[in-house]
Amino acid sequence: MSRVISLIISITLLSTLSTLFKPEITSAREFSATADYSSEIEKQIRSGKTTTANLIVRDHPRIWLRGAWDLDKNNLGSFAWRIAHGSACDPEDPSCDDMKDEFSCVSEAADTYIYGKTGKNTLGRRYLWTIVAAEGIARKSVWRLPLTVPWSSGHFYNPRLTEDQLLSDARAKLLSAVDEWDGYVGAHTALHGAAGYDWLVNRKYSNGTTPVLSNADRVDLQNRLIKLAEMMKADCGGKGQLLGRADQIYKYFYPVIGMALYEPDGKGISAENNRKAREYLNDFDVYWIGKIIPTLNEQGGTGGWQSGLCHIDEFPSWGYYGSGSEGSQNDTLPYSVAPLLYAHYTATGQSFANSLYNTGFLKYAGEFLNHMIYPDGHYVPIGPQTDKEERYTWIGPLFSQARRRFSSDPYDRWAGELIGWVRNQKLPDEFVNEGSYDMFDQLMFEEKYPNPRTPEQLGCGTRHFAKLGWVAMRSGFTSSKDLAALFICQRYHWSDLNPYSQNSFHIMRRGWLIKGNKNTIYIGGQYQRPVQGYPTVAQGAQAYSPGSKYDVGPGIWAFESHKAYDYVKGDATHAYDPTQLKKFTRELVYIKPDIFVIFDHVITAKQDIEKKWVVVPAASPTDLGHNVLRITNGHGGALWVKRLLPLSASVSLSGSEIAVVPKQKATEAVFLHVMQAVDSDKGAEQVIADDATVAAEGDHFLVKVGSYKMRFNKDGGFEWMGGPPNTP
Repeated sequence: MSRVISLIISITLLSTLSTLFKPEITSAREFSATADYSSEIEKQIRSGKTTTANLIVRDHPRIWLRGAWDLDKNNLGSFAWRIAHGSACDPEDPSCDDMKDEFSCVSEAADTYIYGKTGKNTLGRRYLWTIVAAEGIARKSVWRLPLTVPWSSGHFYNPRLTEDQLLSDARAKLLSAVDEWDGYVGAHTALHGAAGYDWLVNRKYSNGTTPVLSNADRVDLQNRLIKLAEMMKADCGGKGQLLGRADQIYKYFYPVIGMALYEPDGKGISAENNRKAREYLNDFDVYWIGKIIPTLNEQGGTGGWQSGLCHIDEFPSWGYYGSGSEGSQNDTLPYSVAPLLYAHYTATGQSFANSLYNTGFLKYAGEFLNHMIYPDGHYVPIGPQTDKEERYTWIGPLFSQARRRFSSDPYDRWAGELIGWVRNQKLPDEFVNEGSYDMFDQLMFEEKYPNPRTPEQLGCGTRHFAKLGWVAMRSGFTSSKDLAALFICQRYHWSDLNPYSQNSFHIMRRGWLIKGNKNTIYIGGQYQRPVQGYPTVAQGAQAYSPGSKYDVGPGIWAFESHKAYDYVKGDATHAYDPTQLKKFTRELVYIKPDIFVIFDHVITAKQDIEKKWVVVPAASPTDLGHNVLRITNGHGGALWVKRLLPLSASVSLSGSEIAVVPKQKATEAVFLHVMQAVDSDKGAEQVIADDATVAAEGDHFLVKVGSYKMRFNKDGGFEWMGGPPNTP
């Protein structure tokens, strides 16, 4: 009976908290490709008003923990609160937002098979697990964790070791592996080594007087961390590709050592080591605030990453400059750098909303995650891939959402709820609700949300990732039968990771209908011009500029999102050989929930240069006559495609390509197609796309699709002229 009463109280409390902190629905936001989405603190540092070194707090711990505040269970959103609040609940329960299960798993490991293991090996280097376990025992009577967490999980919180035994074990592990280089990986060692030192440097055993680290230990650890930082720093100095080689950016993680070691009052560290620590903090301002973060925001400041979300490794590792196979070079960089920027947030004592962790590419990363998981349960296949069964492929993106739901910023709270739903409903249960070697990372960075609303209830729909140059369209997020489409027209070609797909689109509904990332225009038998050699850290974001070789735009000129339709116009003129192409714009209208109208305007340098409209079908198309094709994908989905322009064309059909070439040779060509995604059992009488018409009025083209009307203009003008009654 007591367990039932406890459960009822827990549910009531969770419901109350959910109501109190439920963010208001955030309506569709407008984003700009040219606006600055930096956080407030980076603007201040960049302007010279302050420095990272001047902001470092005096207290420890300060790497990923905000001193004593984070270890007090009464502080809403603190590390301790996330573990101790409420009663035990099944992690699969959507109302569950505590981390008891994760904490118990970490503690149980530290208390049993990790205990006593030292050296540069998987178990010997997990000193952070052991420190967390010790902190739990120190507060066991306060946190009051149940012995089984939850009742059905099999994880027990009944530690056999004492606080002091675990602290002693953590010390031994830290002294053994703090500066490991070869067997581990430097960036990960720097993050964990800095945190381990920071968490133990002022820690005392349970008697309250004996320090865990002796003076000799402190000096030894400081010297070894400085040596590690120097080794990493020696291979930086502005070298490394900004956006195409994550492994080369990981070397720039060394300033986290400065965040842990630097003492504003100069106490507890030699003057020389403190000077070095401050030097690393100044380097952070030069390279991260000045170069790397501005570039990440230039590319994804409104959310997004150039190669989707398919490649995330457990450990940030590196190869050598010029190598093509070593290290985790293809990683989805925004999520991998999130722990470093979270450390800056806690070490500088900023509010969450103003912190570096709330810079644009992390702030809006959750929406990108939501849109990149397609109705089939997979990530959009763009760029390098990792196995769907790799844990960090799914866990890694959550690193951008730590404590976001507790921010004072309404958008952050909204995003926290959204990602709570994504975590519960879209990420593999065996990863997010169970754990392995990633359980500490889940405990530290993963954030839950009690009874989150669905994306539809939160107002999600079409999303313009303006900086990146992608528009993601969805009919919904909760059904495998939902439609998902993506239009790409970037300002710049960011790196070799970035599929070259200017003015391209794809469509999924009940399986792929139009697939791949080369559904665009070929000019003179050639695809878009090659780009080679990408900016280094020293060159910075300024290297991506109009007129540079990376300019493949100008990109998306216009975007509108309405209840009935979305409109986007992309200009990919600079993606082609300028001696061949003078203009290529594509206008796409998404009439919700399943119709697309695509208007292409192409001008070549000479009239005999071929202009070929190409899409890659998911299956061999069927020619139904009257310029109508149907693609049936074998999974219950079908796409009807009607060509309205050109009136006379050579059309080739195969399972790998639908190609349309105007028969009339001219410098100018207009392509106009209407597509409708439906269930494969729908006939012509249930499809309105096949009855679509166009009427040319000089440079204007009036298109009718059922009761929908719209007008395109060669010069780029678009007018929505209405649809069914009560449709805006």
